[in-house]
Amino acid sequence: MAYKILYGIIILILTNSCTPLIIQEIGELRKTEFNDLELYPDVEPNELRIDIIRNSYSTYINGILYSEDIPYHPLGFNLGNGLFYDLNGNLGLRIEYFLGIVSGRPFEIEENINPKNLNRNILYSYINDSLVATNLFNNTEKYKYHKIGQDDSVIYKTKKFKYAVVKTDSTHEYIFRNRKPVIIYQFSKNHFSTGKNWNQRIYYLIENQIILGKAYSVFITNDSKTIKIYTQRQKQKSRPLFTIVKSEGKLIIYNSKKVGKKIEFNDWGITVLGPQSLITTYKLKNTPGENKMGM
Repeated sequence: MAYKILYGIIILILTNSCTPLIIQEIGELRKTEFNDLELYPDVEPNELRIDIIRNSYSTYINGILYSEDIPYHPLGFNLGNGLFYDLNGNLGLRIEYFLGIVSGRPFEIEENINPKNLNRNILYSYINDSLVATNLFNNTEKYKYHKIGQDDSVIYKTKKFKYAVVKTDSTHEYIFRNRKPVIIYQFSKNHFSTGKNWNQRIYYLIENQIILGKAYSVFITNDSKTIKIYTQRQKQKSRPLFTIVKSEGKLIIYNSKKVGKKIEFNDWGITVLGPQSLITTYKLKNTPGENKMGM
């Protein structure tokens, strides 16, 4: 069985049909400004993200090609405005950011993938440095991790050691069992790298643009009202992948065909509307929070 990493993209929408509703909303949207882009190493261990770009493996089984999502990596880069790019090449939006949850503080988030499907109703509880996911349909629990240590040296474990993140003034080191550590090196405030020699990847922020290795570039327009995501190619012309815009109460992510996802904000949490009327809700339970988008 052969495994091959595809550095292509699983597009937000699995169909090429445009939804008139999103096209109409994009045209009528009264855009509001984003915050400035940022670039600094960060850890996202909870895997509570809204995918924008999700890399995949391809697997041949009996001559048939199957695709499987590449797992989230906990170490990556905070890009600002809720954007997080991990070291497995996945780009997404952090749920905690939009719910106003402060890093390290207790929370309870109820995730419901398609409200009519009670089997997909999960409660994520982060209490006493431990994250537990509870299926509210059958009341079964999955212990995700327990966090041990301070900011500069943190261990995440289940029954056994899971991984650790060790920080210094110039490095962020991800340690996974007996494998070779993965290290983010810092050269200056907005200049980082991973790997060595031919495997080296450079990440930097200059003015209003972020370069993410050899994969993608992210930039914000001069009026601060639009975020663009492009491919990052050395020998070929970069091409647009996604556009992100927002207004009071909603955020829309769409591709060149104006197909994408819409995130709606309300008092209790957020609703994500995806392809073919797929709806996912995230409700903040028993934890005070302030919506970062001001919506």
